[in-house]
Amino acid sequence: MANQITSAEAAQLCDNYDARCTKYKNLISKDDNRSCLFTIKELKDYIDYVEKTGKNIDGIRIYIGAYSNNLTTVFLAPTSNGVDNTKINSLNFGNGGRPPKKKYGK
Repeated sequence: MANQITSAEAAQLCDNYDARCTKYKNLISKDDNRSCLFTIKELKDYIDYVEKTGKNIDGIRIYIGAYSNNLTTVFLAPTSNGVDNTKINSLNFGNGGRPPKKKYGK
């Protein structure tokens, strides 16, 4: 399967983000989230929903967002012909756990 990365590469991406989070923590005076978990069932259900609801769904874009309290989140948005399909609800509210404890591989 194309576009896979090794565990070492994933760990490096996580470490790079941690360095950024440390700087950001000083600005917002709190720990921020580093990951978000969607179960396989949630993802399959969401894919079923977007395929049934929309036409020409060709992908799901993953956005990084922030709540009004400045804490990081991710949400998934379906695409049609490579463009966000804003007529279909996005997926949010995965399980982020208690920041900052969840790091890749731990």
